[in-house]
Amino acid sequence: MKPYEKEIHEKLRKELQSDFLDLSEKDIGILKSSIRKSINNKINRSKCKICGQTTKKANSHNIPQSSLRVLASDGKVLSLSNAIVDSSYFIHKVDPGLLQAQTFNTICLKCENERFSEYENDAIKESVPYNQLQLNQVELKILLFMSYNKEYTFHYFDMVSENIKTRISNIEKANYLATDIKQINLDFLVEELEQVENKLYYSKKDIDDYDKLIKQSLKITNKYETIMDFSLDTSMSFSVSVGILPTFNKNGIQINKTTHKKFANHNFGYLYILVLPYDDKNTRIVVFYNNKYNRHLNFVKKEFDELDSQDLKLKKLSDLLLIYTDNIIYSKKIDDDIQHIFKNYEFLKQYDPTQTSDGKVYINLIKKINNTNLFN
Repeated sequence: MKPYEKEIHEKLRKELQSDFLDLSEKDIGILKSSIRKSINNKINRSKCKICGQTTKKANSHNIPQSSLRVLASDGKVLSLSNAIVDSSYFIHKVDPGLLQAQTFNTICLKCENERFSEYENDAIKESVPYNQLQLNQVELKILLFMSYNKEYTFHYFDMVSENIKTRISNIEKANYLATDIKQINLDFLVEELEQVENKLYYSKKDIDDYDKLIKQSLKITNKYETIMDFSLDTSMSFSVSVGILPTFNKNGIQINKTTHKKFANHNFGYLYILVLPYDDKNTRIVVFYNNKYNRHLNFVKKEFDELDSQDLKLKKLSDLLLIYTDNIIYSKKIDDDIQHIFKNYEFLKQYDPTQTSDGKVYINLIKKINNTNLFN
């Protein structure tokens, strides 16, 4: 077992210590598989997010398989988010196979085949910039994947909630327990249940927000602003297909006030980033946003435009990825560097720039990663 895998294993034990402290590594593997199967079955029974039909779901990829194949070693890649995402991270595999990496099952086969044919295959290799239809398809697929992750989290916390309620009921019926011991256990579980119910509430809210964005994205008349779109003449050891919300400008001034109660139900839109290695020598990089959210995101375009070299633009892109997302797939070929990467992200994820109005937090994060560049 690798050092970072041991760390994940220990986190799992702490997460489940009340019921599963003595589980073996094999038993934990069985438990994770059971949780995945249960949640996937629930999601599979839901309606297609695009057409609304209850038909067989596709195994859709957020990152095109052509890019995953470039990164794969012995048919597997490394999912950083599965390694460090709090609470539900342990459900997913840290080293998924090509058929499991960043997949989702919330749309039907028909919609998968009809909606996403324009950008996933040869279009990645084309020298011409992505057209508006292709950008629309990228946006829609990223939003579907982000929504699926929240649904997964919701169902996970729902299972935890039911488990806690059962334990509360069992303790209440346990007449053999001393009153003070019973009350201590009940107080602990009630507090734990409140925390889980809070996470359930916000997960559901996030799902509703994503559904609104997905509905908006289904309008193929949307217009998009491209910040970057080019092929890099090197094959990167990672791949990204993600939407992020930059909240601070380069000077640490909060532009998108996501923490202000006035904007509690406000949608800011996302900056979409693609880093897609498509052979052993080239990587396609695309950065864009929906024009509907221009007033929230045009400051990012201006900051990129001010940079006079590709290297500086890539460093800025690296900073945005490091600070705002862990949703990155790495090649397992860089296994020797994984411990360093894992530790770096563990530090960064202690601070969420979308949950603070303090620009010093953002500036300190930029200083922390000053010597780190994903594209070097």
